[in-house]
Amino acid sequence: MQTSDIQLIRAFNRFYTQHWQWLTPPHAPSGCTLFEGRVLLVVQRGVVRAAQLQTTLQVDRVPLRRTLKKLERQGWLRGMPLATDRRGRVLSLTAAGQTVVETLNYRADQQVIRLLGAASPEQITTVIRALQQIQTVFQAVAPRSVTPQDDSRSNNLA
Repeated sequence: MQTSDIQLIRAFNRFYTQHWQWLTPPHAPSGCTLFEGRVLLVVQRGVVRAAQLQTTLQVDRVPLRRTLKKLERQGWLRGMPLATDRRGRVLSLTAAGQTVVETLNYRADQQVIRLLGAASPEQITTVIRALQQIQTVFQAVAPRSVTPQDDSRSNNLA
């Protein structure tokens, strides 16, 4: 890959981040971090064991365990031991956790409406097709997320 290609991709990343306002995302007023919001959303969608969460979110066990404990302390998540294996736990949202997820979903939907609400149907179709194409290419060539920690030589994040 050429340096100019890398710079264009990074420029798009900055553009995208700015327009989606990831520095002040819809999860912020709920009192949870972006990662905590992702955990809650994935649990709501049926990923109910910590090991499944680790695989789905592609994260290390220790930060995930800390996050799960924090979400339980906040009353948003409940972990119950498995009947067949006391070491494993089944995770579920509490009523308060469900409310947080509903709020996050609503705010995320509103963010999309604010960003693309003035777009024509043709423009929205173009954006959706482009997003699907990007996702398809990424899944084909980079099947898992890559983080700066994956490469000890990486020292610039933007």
